[in-house]
Amino acid sequence: MARLTLDRILTEREQQAVADFQERLHRALPGQVDRIILFGSKARGDAHPDSDIDLLVVLQDRTRAAVEAVVEAQLGALDRTGVFVMPLIYSQQEAEEDQALGTPFMQNVAEEGIVIEGEAIMVNEVKREELARELLDSARERLRITKILIDNKGYRDAVSRAYYAFLDAGDALLVVKGFTPKSHSGTLHLFKKHFADTGLVEVRYHRWFAQAEQDRLDADYPRRGRILAAEDAQRALRRAEEFVAMAENLLPVLLGEEE
Repeated sequence: MARLTLDRILTEREQQAVADFQERLHRALPGQVDRIILFGSKARGDAHPDSDIDLLVVLQDRTRAAVEAVVEAQLGALDRTGVFVMPLIYSQQEAEEDQALGTPFMQNVAEEGIVIEGEAIMVNEVKREELARELLDSARERLRITKILIDNKGYRDAVSRAYYAFLDAGDALLVVKGFTPKSHSGTLHLFKKHFADTGLVEVRYHRWFAQAEQDRLDADYPRRGRILAAEDAQRALRRAEEFVAMAENLLPVLLGEEE
């Protein structure tokens, strides 16, 4: 299927926001921007009105000063156009490493991303075991951050981080099975189909995963009206910890099947 183009998927004001962000970024970081690529639901053409304008921004180096410059460009574009762009920042080295691994994210950007600046993303064949273990490491790191947020009463952000631990662990299992989900809902659907429905894992893990996704939406979009409290964050953490532990225990079994 042919890729969509910016003028077909973004409104005029959204295009202005992207252009303004790009211009501000170059003024702040001359010669440091390697590529900017639209990805996610906007690039796929299945966005809803509240969907983010997701931009992969690859810089020569992802220093603290560079990240701050990206945020300033983001806020400047918002102030001028009223449209919020959502940059995901990689250094060139980080992008190359994830391309070499063939991470699900980079595969999706390679297949569906719309290049705004620079070259398209190319990925190598997926290194399943290595990628799965990196995703589980990421899940463990998200659990660590979740605990810190709870200790500091950041319950809304803690609920969101706990969900991403579910997502990383679920993606790790799916990678070993040879699947590359294209969205959060895709990961949830494939996990149910190939793990919960087949009896590889208990059904409660899918139920927890689905609840975690709904909680994450409540956490990330306060206008939904739900207030998340300490008990919500603690429950999210407990379930995420058990889910990640399940994935870590199941991984060697799956890898044995692949050999």
